[in-house]
Formats: sequence, structure tokens, C-alpha cells
Amino acid sequence: MSLVTKLALGDSLKNLLKLKTLDKITIQEIVDECGLNRQSFYYHFSNIYDLVAFTFAKDVEENLEDKVNYDDWKEGFLVVLDYCRDNSIIMYNLYHSRGKSIIEEGLKNYVTKLLLRVIDLEIEELDITVSNKDKQFIANYNMFAFVGLVMLWIDSNMEEEPKLLIERINILIKGDFKKALYAFSSIN
Repeated sequence: MSLVTKLALGDSLKNLLKLKTLDKITIQEIVDECGLNRQSFYYHFSNIYDLVAFTFAKDVEENLEDKVNYDDWKEGFLVVLDYCRDNSIIMYNLYHSRGKSIIEEGLKNYVTKLLLRVIDLEIEELDITVSNKDKQFIANYNMFAFVGLVMLWIDSNMEEEPKLLIERINILIKGDFKKALYAFSSIN
């Protein structure tokens, strides 16, 4: 029952985010939307940001986590951009409020997992050894670039086509994974 209540509160939040930014949504509006009371809200969450974090994490888990196993980073990133675009009003209203950092953290977590998967596949293909610390460093470097570009893309109302954005990123990093992995393998 606890998860059902949390999901109901999350659905109410998403419905309200289709209408206005997070900063303009009250807890009372959220509970009214799903027919619960404030006590139910505070039993599960300490504040609205906890609800946003839970809801976004659950959405990522349901819509993206099973897609983290892409062999090609472009496919995995396209899933992220399509998810953002499919939920554009919600993303925009979170982005233009104090919920922006929650989007950023969710993207960082997903993208890092995806990049580490791609890095491991490249290492296997190249038959080299790279330390976990160096793999994490390479993943973090690329993750910050990608998440930064996605946040700018959200800020610009997601005007650029996702496939075009991915191709532009590909031009910048084409071959960089392999070069970096070779360089880091030589210092181990």
C-alpha cells in the first residue's frame, strides 16, 4: 500500500507539472489531486523535493534503466533525449524551478551507467586493461559534457531534433573513447 500511495502522489505531481513549475505547486494541491491528505504525504516524504526525487527516480527506473545495456552510446543517449521530449512540459517546468538539480542528478546517474557499460565493451574489444578509477574518470568527463548539453537543450525548449544533437556530439567525441582508453591503459 505504501508504494501505491507514493506512486499516486507522484502521478499527481506529474499532472500538476504539466500545468506549472514546481515552485508554484503546493503539497495541498498534490494531495487534493489524488484524494489523499497532507498527513499521508508527510508520512512518505519530508518535502516536495523528496517526492520529485522519488518520482523522477521511479520514472527513470521504469523508462530508462532497462535500456542502459546499449552497446552503442548513441542509442542509449537517444533514449534519454526521447524520454525528455516525450515529457517535455514536465521537464521544462522542473528545469525552470528548484527541481532542476533533480533532473541533472537523474541524468548523471543514468548516463554514467550507460558510459561505463560502453567503456567496458570498448575495453573488451580492444583487449586492454584500464583501472576502475580511470574508467570512472573517463565516464565522468563524458557524462558532464553530455548532461550539460542536455540541460542546455531542455533550456532551449528541446528545439533541436534528438538524432541531430546525437550526431553533433558524435562528431566531437568520435574515437575519443578508444584514444582515452589506450592512453589510460599505457599508464597502468
